[in-house]
Amino acid sequence: MTSVSIVIPALNEEAYLEATLQSVQSSVSQAGLEADQLEVIVVDNGSTDRTVEIARHAGATVVAAPPGNAGSARNAGARNANGEVILFVDADTLWPPSLLQRVTDEMKVPGCLGGAVDPDHRPRSILVRAYLRFWKAVGTFFGMAQGATQFYRASRFLELQGYDETYYMGEDAELYWRLKRLARSVGGHVAYIRDIQVVPSCRRFDQWPVWKTILLTNPLTCILFARRRWPWAGWYQNPVR
Repeated sequence: MTSVSIVIPALNEEAYLEATLQSVQSSVSQAGLEADQLEVIVVDNGSTDRTVEIARHAGATVVAAPPGNAGSARNAGARNANGEVILFVDADTLWPPSLLQRVTDEMKVPGCLGGAVDPDHRPRSILVRAYLRFWKAVGTFFGMAQGATQFYRASRFLELQGYDETYYMGEDAELYWRLKRLARSVGGHVAYIRDIQVVPSCRRFDQWPVWKTILLTNPLTCILFARRRWPWAGWYQNPVR
């Protein structure tokens, strides 16, 4: 059985982390992994709320990382991971119970280097929902994969040197593209799980004005400003909680 490290970056996520960890634990229970086959690592990115307390109470290993972006937090978790497979999940994302078993089944297939799980965004606004579905279809056409839940064979993640920490937005899609290129070069493949989905929080989309959602989630904006910190202040420094 494949050993798995689940890495969860978190910054002031007391309102969401407990539910995420509960959904992860439910998935762990269904997968039937032994204690020595699994570890859950919460990367504390400088939280000032109860994030660390919640993580430790749930039995997760807490890794402290300097405040930074999502890529640097994920990489910090990976450096402390011992599993053959590293599975990244955002701190505000819920898993279906069957997810972990599905991921481990994919990683048992020879030549699978890693992959991602389809996210199911459920904003309250019908307009925002339609907008996100449109860009999701465009992303699917171009082979993109968001980082709400991604997984990598640890050796290949190391070979790719992890997430590019110069990116403040889109580092998940960028690494997934590099993984696909690597898979082609070595005759392997990358899995994209669509038959089950994870459910990310839509707190930003529900609380932001529509124009801000459209502006900051537009792929053109992400491409132009991916390596600049200031456009993403509302995403990292002063996020909706």
